[in-house]
Amino acid sequence: MSNANIKADTSGFLTDIEITTDSGTATFTGTGSILGGGDTITSASGGTITVNTVAAPPSYGYRSGYWDNASIAMPFLSLGALPIAPDVLVVNMFYVREANTFDRVSFEVTTASAAGGEARLGLYNLSGTPTTVQTTLGTVLTDTTGFKTITISESLSSGWYGVALHSQLGFSARSTNSAFCTDLFPVPANTDNLPVECYTYTGQTYASGLPDLTALTPTLPGTSGSPIIMLRSA
Repeated sequence: MSNANIKADTSGFLTDIEITTDSGTATFTGTGSILGGGDTITSASGGTITVNTVAAPPSYGYRSGYWDNASIAMPFLSLGALPIAPDVLVVNMFYVREANTFDRVSFEVTTASAAGGEARLGLYNLSGTPTTVQTTLGTVLTDTTGFKTITISESLSSGWYGVALHSQLGFSARSTNSAFCTDLFPVPANTDNLPVECYTYTGQTYASGLPDLTALTPTLPGTSGSPIIMLRSA
């Protein structure tokens, strides 16, 4: 009978394998790196172990034509309508699970702005809090109610992003409606090391475009929730 004892260090790298057979124990020293199909480990006393190629695990990522929301508390909370004043920028945290291309971004206006009102959507880079603009996704009119959707082609690598909604005139958007949106999930921490779902920046003049937020202090959402912004997989 044979038994295998496989050991790894704290980084997950293989350190050694001990195989016990009826004739004794052979120790195979690891390579100090991740092993792939066809790699071998050689025993000091002779003999090798060959690593078999293993099929990739199934993907639990994105499906073409399906929407993901950039308001991560949404599945657990009641919905509301968030009033957004003129020249306000709201940035929601959005985690991309694996590299993916998105072809739509959308949110819902529940109370329209005055005639001609617009909103701008964009993406921010993150460093705990939103910092520099990664890209501007486009603009939509907010002077009628309903879903407002922009066609995009945005390829994102895995990681955290800030999805931004920038108002020109006041309107209300479909939102989460909870006191818990500041601490439900381990998203990037703010300057107080509190995990948050979204940030609000007032006094951000719409005509100037998406601002650099590196040196600005945001207002946390508290009990007001956050607007629901969705992205669709291409």
